[in-house]
Amino acid sequence: MKNNLIKCVPMWDKVKPGTKFVAYIEGIRCEGRIQKEDSSIYLCQDAKEGCGCLDRLGYRHSWTINDGTEENLSNNRVEILSLEEDPEFVAPPTVEVGDGYKVTFEVGYINVGCQQITNEQVIQVVANLKWK
Repeated sequence: MKNNLIKCVPMWDKVKPGTKFVAYIEGIRCEGRIQKEDSSIYLCQDAKEGCGCLDRLGYRHSWTINDGTEENLSNNRVEILSLEEDPEFVAPPTVEVGDGYKVTFEVGYINVGCQQITNEQVIQVVANLKWK
């Protein structure tokens, strides 16, 4: 794979979480949304598993580009093709439960901390609840 993968390096301070992106990650075309946590930027999408962020905005995977510099894009084998701000985007709901664990409601599953729980597992839990 070539070292010269970057077509554009955005001004990341102007890019909001939830912005839509199209990019190649290790040569695989991916579409998803940008997430920012601490000082890192993540490409949240369903195609390529990588370094995970806590809130993947409803996607199954995320891929870090660290601070998004040209060097970090190249080192993480990412080529950004396009970015599109989505003013109607609403992040999936997240709640905190004991010991700072985050519960994030995603499409097809929920995350409790870093544990993924499928819809089928949630249905089993709900079926076993005892109602007063």
